[in-house]
Amino acid sequence: MLTYTEQVHTLFGGAMAATGAIAWWSERHPESPARRIWPVLSFLIGVFLFIPVDVGTGAYHHEGPWDTFLSVVPDSAAFWVQRWIRPLAQLHVIQHKATGVFAMIVGVIEYGRASGRLTSARWAWVMPAALIAIGLALGVHGGTAKHLPSHVEQLHHWILGVGLGGSGVVLVLAQQGRLKAPAWRSVWTVALVILGLDLSFFYRIPGMGGGMS
Repeated sequence: MLTYTEQVHTLFGGAMAATGAIAWWSERHPESPARRIWPVLSFLIGVFLFIPVDVGTGAYHHEGPWDTFLSVVPDSAAFWVQRWIRPLAQLHVIQHKATGVFAMIVGVIEYGRASGRLTSARWAWVMPAALIAIGLALGVHGGTAKHLPSHVEQLHHWILGVGLGGSGVVLVLAQQGRLKAPAWRSVWTVALVILGLDLSFFYRIPGMGGGMS
């Protein structure tokens, strides 16, 4: 059985890969429902990053996927305050919350663009800006052994940071016309799939029961 933190990253990785795959499909079939589906997934990922998940005390305990999923639901108002507001003094918690906010913003903006409500070309710049911001937040998040004691944990967060931030830069260059091939505009969708699968199948901490030998 996987530990709590491994389960969390497995679930988020699966959602990220699905978002990227659906976004990739939507770019090739702009009139399909996929154009509206992936922004909803992005928003939901942001919500589950923003609301409380864990304060770290049970991160390396073995947990089932359903129990892990239900852990985001607060038992009481006092419990919610304890698990959400008080840990905000910690930098790694702020980084998680910021990542969630950016993912929700992307979901709202891209859904608005897909539905024809946001027609200005400037809204297209929100996506690459959010990718770069999320990449920076997760890359810095993975750089401290105080929060992530395992080198494997740090490595996967650095991979996330480079992959998301780099794909955001590529999208900026594509939208500026510096990268002219249409495939460049899809790099971020492929990155989401690869990074999501990496989290789902390879975020395993050695010595924790679900880790690699």
